[in-house]
Amino acid sequence: MALPPPWPGEAEVGARIARLCANMADANVDAMILTSRQNFDYYSGFRTLLDSRYQAAVSDCAT
Repeated sequence: MALPPPWPGEAEVGARIARLCANMADANVDAMILTSRQNFDYYSGFRTLLDSRYQAAVSDCAT
């Protein structure tokens, strides 16, 4: 049985968000809503074993 990939560390998640913010700035986009679990997991670094719904994740690209 294959093991799942390791969870990303804080530095990796921060780098993902920084790239997303740079791409959003280049496209003149102020906000993004992530609706798929995969995208939420990728950008938040949070994973759950349950099939639950997420409320919100907010990141301020201006800082």
